[in-house]
Amino acid sequence: MVAPKWLGGGLTREIAQSVLGTTINGVLAEYIVLSEEAVLRFPPHLSFEEAATLPCAAATAWNALAGQGSVKAGDTVLIQGSGGVSLFALQFARLLGARVIATSSSDQKLERISGLGASPESTTSPIPTGTRTYFVKPGA
Repeated sequence: MVAPKWLGGGLTREIAQSVLGTTINGVLAEYIVLSEEAVLRFPPHLSFEEAATLPCAAATAWNALAGQGSVKAGDTVLIQGSGGVSLFALQFARLLGARVIATSSSDQKLERISGLGASPESTTSPIPTGTRTYFVKPGA
């Protein structure tokens, strides 16, 4: 529930102005009233705190790739680490048809990320000249 009026289609001015906590006050509260379309159920194995982070990480990754980045099929996306933003970026980039290179200091994590569709390579591996490459750095 980041933009409760965004139920489909492209981003419009009205939708952008409906983002909670930006132009709409009153979100920093223990309870708020929202329309039924603005909320989703979350998996029972997640706490409220864990579920609350999902839209933040997902929106950050999506904005980096599809909003600011305009990633297209055949592009290369470099993700750093295996945190929430990186894992969402990996999935979104693959959905958009991009090649994903993942970096991590842990071979075990690279193996898991590889299972999600990344091509794990070290940060010293060359990226072919002329390749459109997007770097998604968590927290940036």
